[in-house]
Amino acid sequence: MKHLIQQHKQGLDIGICSVCSAHPMVIEAALRFDLNTERKVLIEATSNQVNQYGGYTGMKPEDFRDYVKGIAAKVGFPVERLLLGGTISDQTAGRMNQLNRRWKNPGS
Repeated sequence: MKHLIQQHKQGLDIGICSVCSAHPMVIEAALRFDLNTERKVLIEATSNQVNQYGGYTGMKPEDFRDYVKGIAAKVGFPVERLLLGGTISDQTAGRMNQLNRRWKNPGS
């Protein structure tokens, strides 16, 4: 990645495909975009989608990793060119978990 940053700072039009989504069609499209190149692909999820409580997708970070790896295997994308990321926000996840508990138990 440092090499890409250096090239970009030198004015070259260079980069990688990067998406922030947990949707299987979006992830598959991103991987297919660079399937026949040597470039890496960055797939991220927001803290609302994936977090320690399962997010609205029901996935914890390790679940998301396995989910994306499964899609990569399906399309034949090499996992060594796969970069995974996520928005880390305990505050957001904690608030959402608290709201979910209140929704289930309005009197709490």
